[in-house]
Amino acid sequence: VIMFSLLSASQTMQRQIVPTSVFIADQRYAPVLAWLNAHTEVDDVVYTGTALSHPIPAYTHDNVFYTGAATLYIMPQKDIRTRFLVAHYFDPALTREIMTDGLVMERQVYGNYYIEVSAHARRLNKLRRVVGLDPLPVERYPEEDIRSLIQEWEEVRKTSFTRALSPYRVDYIVWDRALYPHWRIGTIPGLHKIYEEGDIVVYTP
Repeated sequence: VIMFSLLSASQTMQRQIVPTSVFIADQRYAPVLAWLNAHTEVDDVVYTGTALSHPIPAYTHDNVFYTGAATLYIMPQKDIRTRFLVAHYFDPALTREIMTDGLVMERQVYGNYYIEVSAHARRLNKLRRVVGLDPLPVERYPEEDIRSLIQEWEEVRKTSFTRALSPYRVDYIVWDRALYPHWRIGTIPGLHKIYEEGDIVVYTP
């Protein structure tokens, strides 16, 4: 047991010591993070993509419009849902397959709720089979709600981006052109470019 634990710890340390390709690629965000710290006020709100939604709160004094970790905090489910829809405004598509492919998108809206509920139901069914009882139905995904979510996203997409954003406070928009070329933020009327370095551009609404 001790040898196994030492081996496992060694493997974990090795994974943490060796920089991943994602970690290396993220180093290009250092200039914009420094710029945000120097030119924004504490608690200003930044709209950005998934890749920067974690580094900005971690390395600057700013907040982000939305992050996939929002479900971990005390926040009304309705607010999480509407912000998720606007955060994914530029996505080429939002389908059931996308929502249920892996756990990333599911957790952005529902957290671990349906993951844990379905896991509990499967464990309970194992016990029921042992004692000769019929298994209970297991709902892995909230199918009706996913359909509703997709319809809501389609409605949001019918409006302009600035109108979709208007109910919320957003002080800056940070666009990574390399990761999200389809955003085409530069073509949206009413936005003002105030920073640009490499593929990173900052706008104000």
